[in-house]
Amino acid sequence: MRSSASRMVLGLAIAAVLAGGFLLERHMSVPVGVIAAPTLQPSAPGVQQRLSALFVGDSFTAGAGVGGGTNSYACILARTQGWACNVDAFGATGYLNDGAKFYPAPPPGRLVDRLPADARIFTVDVVFLDAGRNDLGYEPRSVLEALTDALSEVGRLWPTAQVVVIMPAYMSATPYANYTTLRAGFADACEAADATLLDPVAEGWYSGADIDIAAMQIEDKVHPNPLGHQFLAGRVAKSLVRNGLGEIVTAREPA
Repeated sequence: MRSSASRMVLGLAIAAVLAGGFLLERHMSVPVGVIAAPTLQPSAPGVQQRLSALFVGDSFTAGAGVGGGTNSYACILARTQGWACNVDAFGATGYLNDGAKFYPAPPPGRLVDRLPADARIFTVDVVFLDAGRNDLGYEPRSVLEALTDALSEVGRLWPTAQVVVIMPAYMSATPYANYTTLRAGFADACEAADATLLDPVAEGWYSGADIDIAAMQIEDKVHPNPLGHQFLAGRVAKSLVRNGLGEIVTAREPA
């Protein structure tokens, strides 16, 4: 196994949602603070660190709603599985959205633009792309082209890494307006790039009588609270097993 990076770059966007009346696909996080610092990510007690994971995404990935860092679903998942947790995540960004409307110049940039800097810092075994929520107002064709570019760059920078793409979704069982078109395009792009696609909507992450979405969200009714981040970590772990990546999963539930 390649050497694991033990440092994490955290772009923390503590986010709020633009005021009322927006459709689900129009929700966009507004960052009010960004922190970038190397941080050690310890494993859960008794879990041997065996892989290095990089999570690239937006405010959900950064841990908006819980202060980011080790409280994010990404690092809860990594800690539980014994992975080194590396995070490059900024609210209001995506495959197309560079965050320019909400950050002072220069903005964080699109995912594809941030990856070369990540590669200079991290040696990773698995790359997670969890973004696209802030791209849902764009034409699907443009989003899919940007996704393809990001996947191509991941393959160039980390040619032996496992690649996992999480379909853009908010905490809702109801698909957004262009979900069907995007879902087909994401599936094709992932197949072409030999990446694994996890789909919260198709897999029913938020469906079921026992799922209380409101109890897992902060006051903005968009971002997950601590319970929500724990929930997401567990759902991602189970989805990895369901989609054939059980060899990298040691625990199905977050620690």
